Amino acid sequence: RPYPNIKSDTHTLTAAHTTARSTKIHQMPPRIAIKCAWSGARQTIPPSSTTLTPKTTLAELLEPIRATLPPLVLEQGELLYVRQCIKASEWPSTTLKMLGIGMEDGGVLLTLQLPSSPPPIASSEPTAMEVDDTPTSIKMTPDQAIQLILSSNFDTDSKECILTLCKMMDNVIAKPGNEKVRCIRLSNENFDGKVGSRRGGVEFLLACGFTYRPTVIPLLSKSTETPKPEFLELLPPNESTPTLLSARKALATTLLQELHVPSSEIPKMKTPPTKAAPAKRTNAEFDVFKTCSYNTQSAAVGANATTIGDGGLSTTERKLQTLQKKQERLEKKMQVLNERELVAW
Repeated sequence: RPYPNIKSDTHTLTAAHTTARSTKIHQMPPRIAIKCAWSGARQTIPPSSTTLTPKTTLAELLEPIRATLPPLVLEQGELLYVRQCIKASEWPSTTLKMLGIGMEDGGVLLTLQLPSSPPPIASSEPTAMEVDDTPTSIKMTPDQAIQLILSSNFDTDSKECILTLCKMMDNVIAKPGNEKVRCIRLSNENFDGKVGSRRGGVEFLLACGFTYRPTVIPLLSKSTETPKPEFLELLPPNESTPTLLSARKALATTLLQELHVPSSEIPKMKTPPTKAAPAKRTNAEFDVFKTCSYNTQSAAVGANATTIGDGGLSTTERKLQTLQKKQERLEKKMQVLNERELVAW
């Protein structure tokens, strides 16, 4: 054969070309992008700006984009890479090799963020779950509150709640001016179990004119939290008898039509008492506009010390009246004598 080694030479050239190409690819520097955590923008480090080697520091890496970064980041910022956090003071001494970034990596993403505050220390003591129990400020009508009771509770709970509200309304209507039935302690076990714990129960009372009584904060109390209200009260300016009667009728209608409660189980509605006409004063009653005296000397000997039966006159006044009557009688006698002398003359 004129060319005995042509096949082996071809394989040698192909292997050498592949090795050179592979070496050229591995020698290309990685593409590094910087992500700004505060804005989400990404900036790519230009390959021609700096020669990347394993000994390139982070300060040198960020030098091409230094002018586009906020001063606070350059002074106190943090660089994140694969669960590693490098502070700005450590950038001049931290190299790519120390971070595990090799020259054979195709693309690398570093995250640049503002200085972070230290995480709060977890307490070993259990904390109570926060529950939003702030009283609602939405003003409802009694009908809307009743619908809220029906839509938020089971029928059995709604029935118990509405029956209790019927009894409360009857007490308020039948006892005008009674402060005891117009003041409700929210922590009362009976009230809380039937009305307070049912959504819509307290809202119904608020719609009828009840308001939360402000809680008195102790003078030396160090607590900054607003205390929870303890009482519901119906004040005279907020009380309206027509509103109470209308709300009571709505409760009874709901029990009959919505909950299908027999009429025998529904308390009979009480009507407000009519105002009695003022009684006429008799003569025997005490008159505040009439003078009255008390004779201590008469009381000492067991006689009637009051002078109400004598016209409300004191002893001196009675003696004066007696003298005046004697004077009138004497004047009449003198007049008669004078008339007789004139006739005789």
